[in-house]
Amino acid sequence: GHSAGGWLARAYLCRERYCGVSYGERAAGRVACVLTLGSPHTNLEAYPLGRATERRRGERADMPEAAAGSSLAWTNTYAPGCALASEGVKYYTVVGTGVVGAASPLERGADAFAAFSYEATCGRSKG
Repeated sequence: GHSAGGWLARAYLCRERYCGVSYGERAAGRVACVLTLGSPHTNLEAYPLGRATERRRGERADMPEAAAGSSLAWTNTYAPGCALASEGVKYYTVVGTGVVGAASPLERGADAFAAFSYEATCGRSKG
């Protein structure tokens, strides 16, 4: 998976219920390898315009508040690493600095969008 698709793949492989469904039960035996490309496996979630409220059902009542309010925090709580590694699923992550954010937040275009996104996700927009 690329970008968010990488951590969403981790969520899919988790046996904990997400929105009432344990996708990991379905994935076991069907997935041999997970390859993530430029995925933010951790995230500050410091969105300048705020974040949408998540409303998920069918999950644990004792879930930490952060996991209840964020799908990425849920993934990092219940699938912090390689969820099905013990069942032979291989995990590979590729990262890099192929796109560097714009030097100024006043710039427009793809570089400025990348800088804005990286800043909210990682806390930095360069390097």
